[in-house]
Amino acid sequence: MEQANNVEEYLKIIKRFDGYPEKYYRGQLEKYKSIPPSLSRNPGYACNEAAIYQETINMSSAEFDGMDTPLERLAKMQHYGIPTRLVDVTVDPLVALYFAVENLQDDSPGVVYVYILDGLMPNSIEAKVLSVLPTIDILSVSNIQETVAELFHEDISAKDILRIVSNPVIIKDSSMLKKSNSRLFQQKGAFLICGNDVIDGAISSSLRSLDTITPCTVIRIPYEYKQKVKDELDLKHDISTPVLFPELPSVASYIKEKYKESVFSPEDKYHVVNVKDNSIGRVKRKSISIVLNQTLKIEEIQQVAIGVMEQFKQKNNVVWAFVAKTGDDYILSNWVLRGQWIDPSLDKRLRPLKLKTEDKGYFWDFEKSFSVMADYNAKYVFEDDKALYMWHHQIWVQFVPVFEKVKSAFQSGDSSPFAEVINAQKKEITRLYMQLQDFGHSRNENFDGFLDLFSQCIGQADDIYLLVENNNNIEPRKMLQIDRLIKKVNDQIDVINEGLIKWHDELCVTEEDDDKYELDKRTKPEFTFTPTLPISKDALKVKFDITPSILPDKTVQIRGKTNLFDGANLLLSLRTNNGIMCSGKGTIVDGSFSFPTCSDHGEGFAPGVIKGTIILSLPNTQPKEFVKLAGIEYEKLSGDFIRRDGVGPSGRFEFSFTVE
Repeated sequence: MEQANNVEEYLKIIKRFDGYPEKYYRGQLEKYKSIPPSLSRNPGYACNEAAIYQETINMSSAEFDGMDTPLERLAKMQHYGIPTRLVDVTVDPLVALYFAVENLQDDSPGVVYVYILDGLMPNSIEAKVLSVLPTIDILSVSNIQETVAELFHEDISAKDILRIVSNPVIIKDSSMLKKSNSRLFQQKGAFLICGNDVIDGAISSSLRSLDTITPCTVIRIPYEYKQKVKDELDLKHDISTPVLFPELPSVASYIKEKYKESVFSPEDKYHVVNVKDNSIGRVKRKSISIVLNQTLKIEEIQQVAIGVMEQFKQKNNVVWAFVAKTGDDYILSNWVLRGQWIDPSLDKRLRPLKLKTEDKGYFWDFEKSFSVMADYNAKYVFEDDKALYMWHHQIWVQFVPVFEKVKSAFQSGDSSPFAEVINAQKKEITRLYMQLQDFGHSRNENFDGFLDLFSQCIGQADDIYLLVENNNNIEPRKMLQIDRLIKKVNDQIDVINEGLIKWHDELCVTEEDDDKYELDKRTKPEFTFTPTLPISKDALKVKFDITPSILPDKTVQIRGKTNLFDGANLLLSLRTNNGIMCSGKGTIVDGSFSFPTCSDHGEGFAPGVIKGTIILSLPNTQPKEFVKLAGIEYEKLSGDFIRRDGVGPSGRFEFSFTVE
């Protein structure tokens, strides 16, 4: 899922797919979680598809004069809203964008599905077979064979029928279809013809729609920006209701919407959740956090922010307004909008950096990913409060004894034993601190604030090591700093211990929770890349030939040859059993590559086995010319080198060599 707040951002996303000749788009409201044909929207329609088809033609035979194929007739029926197995798509990304933002009364975001696949012509055998299905009362292989032979004078095997019927296909836009559907020309439209599920060799009545094809991306236009995007399509790109729907009723709706005056009142549409004083010296600064009570257009959100900042302007030199859509967004500082006012009379030397956009004395920053970030946070960041309590508690009971050893050694008054203790415990303190960073957040702001104390406390204990730095003779000044840190950590331990008792009762933690939320059993949802494009039949099988050269000083030069396309950026890492020793970058030129000389932290490598890894990073980090050849999902590459898991497609080649 990607987010676009205006047409320019939308087109920038689409531009990534320029190297693909056939692209199809479908725009609609996000609340509709599937893309079914109109035929499947009511059980009565699906059960009577053949009756609907035949009865429509019988009742309006003049409308279908000159139409020789079932596909032409279905296109005509689709035009008038008669239930069919067709689904509208378009080859024009801006037309799809219009349909995504068309309905401004619904506060659901708009989405555009982008598909990269090969469309078929109306006279293809797939189009012929799928288009005759609505004409047949009983969907059997023999009936389909007879109908295809009668209408098109073609023979087709049972095996081919079952293959075709089970796969929906897109029919390319064509002049033959446009004459039957006047809107098709205006909307640069095409159709997907749904197939049917095939179960144990029998054709079922269940339809296979566009939902069975994975889009290569989905672009969301948040409700806040739908009006803005729709206006931009009209004014800059000549895409509007009268253009796409030239009938008079559509024109009337457009005129009424265009000239209707609306009045917005911010009352009861937000609440202020935090006012923070950020004053510095004589410069008075306030930061106000706002959470909306309902979904608003971006212009209305600006009015809310201005109204709030107006309340603080008289007594302050600088006022910030941070607006979140929900309480969840507020907790994670996922702002839909940031506003700023700076007193024009304030000395320029005392002014903060301005936000990006200025308008009538206010400065603004319109966040580009607040909507998709909210989805990500809901799935990957927020966690159950009891689980968070138990995990933090388990970290805590490991940390406190470690810190007590450090404190006891410091109180002995001898810096040398203390340095030995802190150096010995450093790894464990860091491990516990890093483990805390892997936990999510609570939706309870107060509890989330309490959990943050754990990171602060253990982080400060971790800082003690920085003042020691493996030095057994610590100077008096640093000993004073360490003393202050230890006292601070000790005070925080008391606060956290009290909080643990309080939240234990409020969350109703029981003994059973000890087993239920063991750290070793913790599972964390992780984003996993799912390929959306088929591997090309002509995909390049990638090969590498590596030549490690061990130089006289035991440093190493890695060179190699590959059939991978020129321009690819590669990453190298060399490691021993003690961890990564060095890394470097290289670029493929004329089928060859090399990396900077590698060393073990500036020294030659000790004798032993060195393991190396060469990585081809994600497509969006690679040069455009290389991606054109390799594919946006590396679908034009194959072999063991290519990995299609994790956060995205990548390449990985592993090798080893020995230093004598």
